[in-house]
Amino acid sequence: LLILATCSIVPAHAQLWCPPVSEWSANLFGLALDGCETASYVGDTLYESRTAQYITVTDIVMNYLFPPQDTVHWNLYTSVQDSIVFQWTDTEGWDTLYWFNAVPGDRWYPPGMPISESELCNAVQVTDTSHVDINGYSLLTLICAFRDQSGAITSYAFNITERVGTGSMHFPAGACVVDEGAWGPHTYMDTAFPLLDNGTGSGCDHFSGIS
Repeated sequence: LLILATCSIVPAHAQLWCPPVSEWSANLFGLALDGCETASYVGDTLYESRTAQYITVTDIVMNYLFPPQDTVHWNLYTSVQDSIVFQWTDTEGWDTLYWFNAVPGDRWYPPGMPISESELCNAVQVTDTSHVDINGYSLLTLICAFRDQSGAITSYAFNITERVGTGSMHFPAGACVVDEGAWGPHTYMDTAFPLLDNGTGSGCDHFSGIS
């Protein structure tokens, strides 16, 4: 009985990626851009010779230089192998999105980032790891940063958490890249997580419905 009681208070280990009804939302922001994105896990499918998670994505974007707002629908495919979440890209095939068993010092290039050992500023660098308990689950979190052009770790840090990912399945632009637009996590939910909300509000609240 003592063993059973002890086990009952140990936080459960979270499913690594895409539990049923997973949904992410993020905000899009930039110099003249504003908007929001919603990504929803539909289910598993066979895609490019792998069991993949089929995710539908909707972007609502307002470019204030070229209105009106635009709505774009697209599909995303991920696949999990050995604690690595891969994302399908048309240029690189299955490319590393999240590396959940990485340790401090490990690095990888996110999908779409130019790959070059002389351009370390495009690589995600793991600086530390931790766990956070949410809804009775212990979630592994990677504390990450980009390097600058000299190879030094930049001061800007971001987290990658089991289930949640980066909160938007996009990475901040690497230190090598000057990008007009960026994504910021907003909410995450699945069957065990009714809602994780960072409290920022949707980036589309103030213009959705404007023709």
